[in-house]
Amino acid sequence: MHAHRKFLAELVGYFPDRWENKAVFYNESGEKLAEQTVAKMMVMLTEHMQEHISMIEKIFSAHPSTL
Repeated sequence: MHAHRKFLAELVGYFPDRWENKAVFYNESGEKLAEQTVAKMMVMLTEHMQEHISMIEKIFSAHPSTL
């Protein structure tokens, strides 16, 4: 978790003024599947990490002896 946070912080440091730049995703055939701004991708990645953290917290609460 710490490594993921550090990686994201370093990553955004490379483009501090380019939040509206877009990444475009294609399938193997070269068809465009989606595009997303850097800002939206960062929100998605942090929300995804929060989901993992929540799941880990639930596991620990259900099994306190694992701590």
